[in-house]
Amino acid sequence: MPIEINENEIPDFNTALPQMVATIEILEVTQEPSKSHAPMDLIKFQILAPDNITHAGQLCAVAGRTGRQYVSYSKGALVRSVAALRKVGLEIPAHFSIPTAEEVQSKAYTTIPQIQSVTAGLKGCRFLCRINTEPQYETDTGRWDGKPKLDENGQKIVRGYDTVIDLGRAESKLELNGAPFTGGPF
Repeated sequence: MPIEINENEIPDFNTALPQMVATIEILEVTQEPSKSHAPMDLIKFQILAPDNITHAGQLCAVAGRTGRQYVSYSKGALVRSVAALRKVGLEIPAHFSIPTAEEVQSKAYTTIPQIQSVTAGLKGCRFLCRINTEPQYETDTGRWDGKPKLDENGQKIVRGYDTVIDLGRAESKLELNGAPFTGGPF
């Protein structure tokens, strides 16, 4: 017997979400140099909850979306990145050394062990944190760094949305095995 489906009750994964608080799980943390030759963590995550929301009259799937967050340890971003990691409860030492761009580019020294040995352990951890979606546009090159294509009205053509997290927001809380992380400020 066929199943009856109301199209309006099928959540859409490829829609913008409003800024909201969600539960995420860290799937993977990889450490790689940024394009500007600074140490960086690439954090891949999946949203666990809420399941769906209604936004702008449309049912939007939330749980199951995946995303990535880049945490740069360049001189310009270092203070902000370390503050965000401490805010979620990670114990980052007060003293550490960072490699120069030349050391990273030559692959002689590409990480900050005092920080990245801590962040590498985030896999499987769950956070309650603020999420957002950012539009990704079709480009003339098909890559992120190309010139955006415009529709007949001169508007950029959206090809989808990337989900991003903000670990530095007040809502960010780290849980280990379902229990609040005791090292944090909450």
